[in-house]
Amino acid sequence: HLTLARIRSSKNISNLIKLIDEVNFSAENDTHIDKLVLFQSTLNPKGALYKIILGKNLRKASGIKGL
Repeated sequence: HLTLARIRSSKNISNLIKLIDEVNFSAENDTHIDKLVLFQSTLNPKGALYKIILGKNLRKASGIKGL
């Protein structure tokens, strides 16, 4: 798990999804990334609720040898 950004408004979510599609992951180290998942978190008194907004398989698209 790695939090890259927090966004307070979903007003421009299409711009974020476009940016994610344009990200180029390189395999120059031993870290293998095969999937990117964008979550929406909603806070409530019992804790955060998480909803998957976008899931993208990076393994085939980027040529990264993954898990």
